[in-house]
Amino acid sequence: MKSSRNLLVAPAIWLSGRLTFAWKCLVLGSVVTSVGLYLCLPLFQKSLQEFRLATQQHESLTVIEEHYATLDQLLQLKILVAQAANTDRQNHQKSAVQSPDLGTELDRPKNSPN
Repeated sequence: MKSSRNLLVAPAIWLSGRLTFAWKCLVLGSVVTSVGLYLCLPLFQKSLQEFRLATQQHESLTVIEEHYATLDQLLQLKILVAQAANTDRQNHQKSAVQSPDLGTELDRPKNSPN
């Protein structure tokens, strides 16, 4: 057990005996940074994938919002047309009620003195 541990750690012991303190810090920092980047790579890829999905969803919501605005304008126009038709119908009914002899006025010539 002890010999396998020495066999595994022997290159690091040999390297640390040969390097100065600055080089030891540089090597150790680069090893830790490499391991950190290797471990963070899948996390970065997943966050990038989620960012792309969120961007697509945002674009879809923008398109849906535009469609909703168009449908809202169409509905407002339909309401205005219905109100105008209702107002015309009410005006026509009022004029029919107010002048029951409408037919006689239409039959009378325009140039006749009366």
